[in-house]
Amino acid sequence: MSGNTPLLSSTEEAKAPWNEDSKTITVPVTITLTLSKTVNVDITNYNIQFDTRGNISNDYSKEDLIEAVKNQIILPQEDPKYKDWEVEDIEVTEE
Repeated sequence: MSGNTPLLSSTEEAKAPWNEDSKTITVPVTITLTLSKTVNVDITNYNIQFDTRGNISNDYSKEDLIEAVKNQIILPQEDPKYKDWEVEDIEVTEE
């Protein structure tokens, strides 16, 4: 030990602050979390398109996909356990 550190008796050492267990404190934090999952949704608002080779494709808007997800899929924030969670953004990407 350093010459400047006083020697403590065993009783004093046991009661020293650095030998006490830390008390639990509560710290507010913000969690930002991105989740993703591939699901199937049904849409009815679309147009059928034909290309020059006769191939068929469906044309629908991203807004229609987002609305279908909101109406057909139970999202995590709809679970009562997560009622205080705030959805900052929703993105739907076609697979």
